[in-house]
Formats: sequence, C-alpha cells, structure tokens
Amino acid sequence: MKTFGDQLAWTYDFDLRWRVSCPVVVPCGRDDTTLHAESLEFWRCSGGALDEWSFAGAHDYIRQEFTGVISKIMARR
Repeated sequence: MKTFGDQLAWTYDFDLRWRVSCPVVVPCGRDDTTLHAESLEFWRCSGGALDEWSFAGAHDYIRQEFTGVISKIMARR
C-alpha cells in the first residue's frame, strides 16, 4: 500500500445497508488511482440525493481545482 488513502480504502468495511437522508456530494480527481469503485458504489446506494463531481487531476485535485470546487459548492446554496 502506497499511501494512507490506499490503506484506508482497502481496510474500511463498507456496509451497503447504511442509508442517509441528506444530499451527498462525492468529488474526485479524474486521474485518482487511489479511488476504488467500491467506495463510489457505497455512496450511489446510500439513499441520499447524489452528485458526483469529477475534476482534472489525481488524488490531490483540489490543489489545482480549488476555485472550481468552491464555485460548485457555492452554486448548490
């Protein structure tokens, strides 16, 4: 495992029976190699309204896309 994120993703036991009643936003970098399909599937099945946002970049996409992320957050208000 290369990073803490890799370790967390592989050791966290997602329970797909969990449900939320609030809207959920899942932002990610399009080139993120640490993001696993299981974690996205958990949010897709979580029960809340879901927005998946993808940005240019890898796991640290927010460094180069900070303004774009903040703009999308503010547009949701």
